[in-house]
Amino acid sequence: MIRRRFAGTLMALALVAACGGSGSKHASTSSEKPEAAAQRHITEVVQGQWGLAYNDLLAQQQTAISQATFIKCFEQIRDSIPEISKIEVIKVYNEKTPTPGAGDLDSTAVTVRVTTKGGQTETQTVHEYNVGGQWRGSVDQASFDAESKGQCPTG
Repeated sequence: MIRRRFAGTLMALALVAACGGSGSKHASTSSEKPEAAAQRHITEVVQGQWGLAYNDLLAQQQTAISQATFIKCFEQIRDSIPEISKIEVIKVYNEKTPTPGAGDLDSTAVTVRVTTKGGQTETQTVHEYNVGGQWRGSVDQASFDAESKGQCPTG
């Protein structure tokens, strides 16, 4: 789950680079494709389902970040999260990526273009991590650094 703060009304694909795991009624399965997981995870964050997103973080990050802090940080930016009208997958590829709190991990990168109901677009690459047949996500470095100390990232 890559988290960037939302800028103005344009979504900066908060958190959900990937979150599909055991705690969710929408839990991923080995048959779910990474691009479908990425689209689902973005939708969950935009809809305020932050508990589900937390449950689907990599275990190393759940150990370092409390669920209460994780949710508090999203509640602080709730009003800047736009409604989404469309999520398009542009590209999917495998790559090793530095992952906060977990080191370099193999991931599936999913580049998406998100369109808001207001017509604004943003393209971003998020990473999905297949752990035991379930897609997991990661927060970005700034979020990990702040939230592992019980604080929310700024900016």
